[in-house]
Amino acid sequence: MKYQAIRNRVVNTLMLLCIGSLPALAQTYLFNRAEFASGRGPNGVAVADFNNDGRPDLVVVNKTDNTVSIILGQPNGTLGTHLDVATGTGPAAIITGDFNNDGKLDLAVANSSSNTVSLLLGNGDGTFQAHLDFATGTVPLAVAAADLNGDGKPDLVVANSTAATVSILLGNGNGTFGSKTDFPTSTTPNSIAIADFNKDGKLDLAVTDSGAAKVSILLGNGDGSATITSTATSISWWQTRPPATSPLSSAMVTGHFKVRST
Repeated sequence: MKYQAIRNRVVNTLMLLCIGSLPALAQTYLFNRAEFASGRGPNGVAVADFNNDGRPDLVVVNKTDNTVSIILGQPNGTLGTHLDVATGTGPAAIITGDFNNDGKLDLAVANSSSNTVSLLLGNGDGTFQAHLDFATGTVPLAVAAADLNGDGKPDLVVANSTAATVSILLGNGNGTFGSKTDFPTSTTPNSIAIADFNKDGKLDLAVTDSGAAKVSILLGNGDGSATITSTATSISWWQTRPPATSPLSSAMVTGHFKVRST
């Protein structure tokens, strides 16, 4: 069995869908649903073990409340009551990672209204410290993390929808980041993937540009500094837009949960 968590903006709940399939050739899918409350306007979700108990927990971005909801996994496989922590204004996307190298998971949240990325340092028990904000471009809608300059410290990349740029913020390894450096993309960038696309041993960026129906590839030079933004190239390929009515338009995360009706 695999379970998927899907955000639900209208009723401010998180749905867990138990997915079961029959043997090959008869791909029939059965769903059982359980709902768990979040803050208002849930707009994104991620899964990780925030309190080190070996169980998957959830963090939900609440765009209307300007918070994230921490929902801890329970011993019986269900989820507990949400605990809300403040972010910047208009949180739109979230990732997890250890940004201060203390062995505890932290959160990075892109804030579309305040044009910032919030860092919330984890305490290792499912709670988080007050957010620390760093400037991005205008209307950031996506955030990703990787070591872009090879110093062993995670850096942040933010897709700025209105500015048509990505912001690179180099990490200091202590939970803080340097000032942003921007690099142009095509129109309305809204998601990011990081990989070595040209096999030169240096990380590159793939950025979807929803306004242009393209994906931009930004080739990095491996030092994560201003040199990246001045020497990286942007290559775009035309892509076919998915149907606006696609049932897969909601964000999903996977994990192993038991489902109990509420």
